[in-house]
Amino acid sequence: MVRFFGTLLLLALPLPSLAADYLLGAGDRLRLRAVIWEETTRSFVSWDVVDGEYAVQADGTLSIPIVGSVEADGRNVAAVSESISAQLQVQGGMANVPAIALEVLTYRPFYILGDIRGPGAYPAQPGLTAQQALALAGGLGNALDDRPLNLIREVGTLREIRGEITRAQMREARLEAEIADTEALTVPPELSHPDGPQALARIEAQEQAIFDARRAEIARELGALNDLEALLLNEVAGLESKLEGQRAQLDLARETLENVESLVARGLAPANRLADTQRSLITLESTETDILNALYRARQRISENQRDIVALQAGRETGATIELQQTTAELETLAVRRAVVEELILTEGGAGVFDEAETRTSYLLRRSNPTPDGATNVVEIGPDDRIGPGDVLLVSVEIVDTPAPSAN
Repeated sequence: MVRFFGTLLLLALPLPSLAADYLLGAGDRLRLRAVIWEETTRSFVSWDVVDGEYAVQADGTLSIPIVGSVEADGRNVAAVSESISAQLQVQGGMANVPAIALEVLTYRPFYILGDIRGPGAYPAQPGLTAQQALALAGGLGNALDDRPLNLIREVGTLREIRGEITRAQMREARLEAEIADTEALTVPPELSHPDGPQALARIEAQEQAIFDARRAEIARELGALNDLEALLLNEVAGLESKLEGQRAQLDLARETLENVESLVARGLAPANRLADTQRSLITLESTETDILNALYRARQRISENQRDIVALQAGRETGATIELQQTTAELETLAVRRAVVEELILTEGGAGVFDEAETRTSYLLRRSNPTPDGATNVVEIGPDDRIGPGDVLLVSVEIVDTPAPSAN
């Protein structure tokens, strides 16, 4: 037997989101602040005449002292602020128009109906998702259903656990790919999500983004370390070449010193020439020592750099391994939770509803703004899609019963 809860005609129309450029409507409450330049104090001061809180009326206007009626419905805050300033200049005959700051204090409510425990109007919040709205309304339930409410609730819990299991399995696949240092993330073909392919695709995209970001980060760090090693190797090569030339000069200087010593001993060269030759030899030996020290430091930095490369790669693998262990533990916990909920469903007479294809929650959204042809804008959305002020969200649950498996 197949049972559907809630039906509504779907139109193939794009779904707008609650953007930052929010369009005002009846029920929105705004705070208005105004400041004006005061010549006597040479400063800006608050202009209390129009300061205050205002609600968008049923006719879509704001009623403000001195300003009068300002059209707000279907306009954003910036446009309404400009209208207030313009009307102030006209109505008040003012040379210096006050600067207007307008912000939304509270949004008009959204409405949630269908197979839920608490249908009605709820305060809207920027960024609110369909699943969060369902939580505000008390979760799934339908007093008209001839099944016990506990069964509906447990079926919903089971679906959530399956979703968590899928997310953990996707994360497990990503961590295994990181540990194996593969170039691509491969999604296990057996993975599915109780909310359908779109929900699975969203999780896959999230894990793919993490996988790509981590690979890019490790590649940047390894690239920097490899570039440093190349520079150090070039430095070592240059120092070794310089050392070779220096030692050749030292051999020549030592040979020269022996010749000068012989000449001085025979009285064929002055003593000061011997002293000059000795000083030259000492300078060359000192330079050789400096080159040897620089060569030692460069080789030491190469060794440290190589240790950094090993540590970076090992750290990445260790971090991913720890995360994988935590994910494995999470999957084990989820498996226990799933078994407990399935047992509860069985005690409520819900045999045969364990297959993911047998339970589904649908979210249908109706936006208050009409389409160009005047039709109502109604679309099916996912649990993570956002809803906004004035929206009507219809939640429907579909349960498919299948015959219980034979005892044989």
